[in-house]
Amino acid sequence: MKRAWHKSTRLNFEYRDRDIELVSWSRIKKIPPPSDAIEDYEDESGWWVILSDEQGDVVYRQIIHNPIRVDKELFSYGNEEGVRWEIPDAAEQHGDFSVLVPDIPVATHLSIYGSFEEDDVSVPSWEVLSLELGLENLELDTETMAAPRDLEEGRLIGITKLVDNGSSTEKWNIALLSEGYRDSEIPDFHGHSEGFISKLKATHPFTELWNLVNVYLVNVASIDSGIADPRNPQDNPRTYFDARFYNFASNDRLIVANQDLALLVARQNVPEYNLAMMIVNTELYGGSGGTVAVFSAHPQSAKIGIHEMGHSGFGLADEYEYAGSNGLIGKRYAGQPRSEANIATSIERARLKWGHLIVEEDEIPFFRNPNCNDFSPKPPSHLAGKVGAFEGAFHHHCGVYRPEAFCIMRSLGHNSFCKVCGNRIRKIISSNF
Repeated sequence: MKRAWHKSTRLNFEYRDRDIELVSWSRIKKIPPPSDAIEDYEDESGWWVILSDEQGDVVYRQIIHNPIRVDKELFSYGNEEGVRWEIPDAAEQHGDFSVLVPDIPVATHLSIYGSFEEDDVSVPSWEVLSLELGLENLELDTETMAAPRDLEEGRLIGITKLVDNGSSTEKWNIALLSEGYRDSEIPDFHGHSEGFISKLKATHPFTELWNLVNVYLVNVASIDSGIADPRNPQDNPRTYFDARFYNFASNDRLIVANQDLALLVARQNVPEYNLAMMIVNTELYGGSGGTVAVFSAHPQSAKIGIHEMGHSGFGLADEYEYAGSNGLIGKRYAGQPRSEANIATSIERARLKWGHLIVEEDEIPFFRNPNCNDFSPKPPSHLAGKVGAFEGAFHHHCGVYRPEAFCIMRSLGHNSFCKVCGNRIRKIISSNF
């Protein structure tokens, strides 16, 4: 589908448990993300937003990462593959998320399709929200237009455009927020941001796309420095986004923060942002995913941020496996085909999403996991860099395939996205040019 959209609407949603509500909107002079396929997706499982016209015909579809999580993605220090850590707090089942869609005059209806748990993948995603798009029925996002709020825990200092490749209306924009930095430490935040940007720019395919990216630093000063540490209840600094280590067993360093406030601050200060991220002022390794990617100032934590970009910025799936505590994850995937670009449940060439990347005369490079009760072994070295079908992905040992042996969506030990993930990133970022 040829893109002809030059204006967008940012739709702001609130969820509580399984109930999703559109709470506000704002029009933005900004090129929106391109449409994903609007045909032959009805049997898939995953999350996406649809715009349709008066006749019910789909005119736009955007695949998104699951915005409603009851767990967090965790990368232990020294362990390059992730796990999902359950968050039992009721507060974690309430939150906000935003979606940027094109402002299409003929679009009269919006739907969100999704499945709330990985147990639900045995059936296609269902319509979890349906509403008419008459803006007179919606609340204008006056909160975003209001002046940024100073809190007891800190204040906004200002915005710095760290990477300037042109107008924010035509570039893919990152809003990078500071957390746990005092006024006098904002220069440290700039230094940590430059370190992250250096790693991101060196990561395929961002190297070739860099002239299409802007990075804005949202300089938020906290009253105190650092992050709350549950090992020491007295170490509870007053910080703007209330960042804290959620658990600190062994090397598990899961950092959580007020993501709803972070989204609001991003909207207020960088209205055209495509992705919001947060650097937390601690030298300890850690981070987490979600609507806002959170990672610490530790040099190795940058890779957590880059992996999480794959989710929140481009709708990519995890390619790693793990043994889930509930016994439902980590063995054989037996669900519906997935909507994400980088995982597949069929290895038939005609149905393989990335089959066009394999030379027609060649056999599909294939690697099967011989034991579905255990992690897939490392594929032989001659398959490295080849696009094929590699069993073991999406938190399962068998029954679901990734496009290459190695990718940063599988392991933080890899320094680039695979070709399929790279094409997905390229498609979205290039649409802004």
